[in-house]
Amino acid sequence: DACRAFRNRIFNIMNLDPPKPARVTGPFRTIIIDNKRYGKGNAMEAITEKLKADKALEGFDIQFVSWSPHTDGVRNDSPLQSGNFTRHMEIIGSTDVHISGPGTAMMYQAFLPDGAVHVNLGINKAMDQGFMEEYVAEGSPHLKALYYPRRGLSSPGLEVRALKKLILKAGELLRQGWSVDKPTPIGANLSPVGQVYKAYTWLAHREKYRSALRKGLLPLRTVTGEMWMGNRFPEEFVYNGLPNHGKKAAPDLCLLGALRASFDANFPKLGVKEGIGWFGTGGRLPEKGRRRQRRLMGVPERLRRRYLKRRRRRRHLN
Repeated sequence: DACRAFRNRIFNIMNLDPPKPARVTGPFRTIIIDNKRYGKGNAMEAITEKLKADKALEGFDIQFVSWSPHTDGVRNDSPLQSGNFTRHMEIIGSTDVHISGPGTAMMYQAFLPDGAVHVNLGINKAMDQGFMEEYVAEGSPHLKALYYPRRGLSSPGLEVRALKKLILKAGELLRQGWSVDKPTPIGANLSPVGQVYKAYTWLAHREKYRSALRKGLLPLRTVTGEMWMGNRFPEEFVYNGLPNHGKKAAPDLCLLGALRASFDANFPKLGVKEGIGWFGTGGRLPEKGRRRQRRLMGVPERLRRRYLKRRRRRRHLN
């Protein structure tokens, strides 16, 4: 519960009362954060106005927020922050639904009230669609996180219809309430991308780090190997091996392909087309993975693990 304690500490330093729990009845205060990934031509402001005019969203007080007001002569992507931090915390502390693209713009999410909902819009593209710093929401069990649905290659960056569904879903979560005794479960605040990345990390390295993990959290920097990506994000890892996707890491493609297929088999409706899943596999293993799986059928678990371990070692050496 470190993020929640940190939030309370910051509010105390700013001479602000800790945020009251998020509302469980409307109108729900909803803010859409300005983000350079969606900011061309004031697109997010225009979408905000369309959402405000939708009668189905009358139970939400929707506002557009820019943390860094721009002045004449300052380029739009200026890294300089020009807002009042105390005022920022007052806004965040009274927010029920927080909608933002990734990067610096969404990093206030950990300061949200208990039970608030964070909506991560992800990066503005369809190929390798991901959500960058989704680990912040996963590390904040006082929040509930939602993620923008899978984009098609010809889909716009943001669609009013998709945002409307996310806001209505956020309202459902808010009405359920939240309590300290029942924080958001581990893993519940991860996207499909984060879920597969987490599963791969455990399955690929559990034999070596099992004992350490029993004692507490293990920083990825101590795992090294293919898991150490530096200034990169899970989406630059989990799509490796799929057609038309670049190679930005060196994972065990057999294991990664099996995990993607398993996720799609369990959640077939999350893809661009129903039935194919988020990663578009339709729940089917890649042909290479199927051949290797058939070859290992009937082999004792101990020998199978040894084979896979040697294979990963050869991959790292190469």
